[in-house]
Amino acid sequence: LTADPASSEVFVAWSRDSRQLAWVGHTKQGDNLWILPALDGMPKRLTTWEGSQVRPSFSPKGDLVAFYANHDVADRFDLYVVASAGGTPRKLLDGVVPNALGPRFLPDGSAIVAVKDEDAAFDPFVKVPVAGGTAVKLDLGTVGHGDH
Repeated sequence: LTADPASSEVFVAWSRDSRQLAWVGHTKQGDNLWILPALDGMPKRLTTWEGSQVRPSFSPKGDLVAFYANHDVADRFDLYVVASAGGTPRKLLDGVVPNALGPRFLPDGSAIVAVKDEDAAFDPFVKVPVAGGTAVKLDLGTVGHGDH
C-alpha cells in the first residue's frame, strides 16, 4: 500500500462505507498510522511518532480514526483519535488495555468504549466522550476485562 519496501502493513481496518482503509505501517523506526482516503487515492501518513500506534478503527461516519499508542510512555498504551482527513491526534484517555479489534465507537459515534488499565479496579470498562471530557465507568458487574 505504501510502496515502502522496509514497511509491513498490519492491523488493516475498513471504514463502514468501505471507501477508506486505515492500517499501521510497521518499520524499524516505529509503527505509524496510515490511511487510504479513497480506493483510487494515494496513501497518507496520519502519525509520525516513535513507538507503536496500533489497532485503528473508524468512527461510524468515517471522519475519525481511533487507535492505541504508547507515544507518551513506552510501557503504557493510551487512546487517541485523529481526523481521517489528517491533523493532530488527540489523546482521549491515559492507560488502556489494547483490544484485539481496536477501539469500539458507540453507534452514534459520540463515545468510545475502552478498558481502563487499572489493576486495583480490575480493568473496568469505560465510556470515553470523543469530544473530550471525563471517562465514565460502566458498571457491568464484571471484572478483569481484557477485550470487549
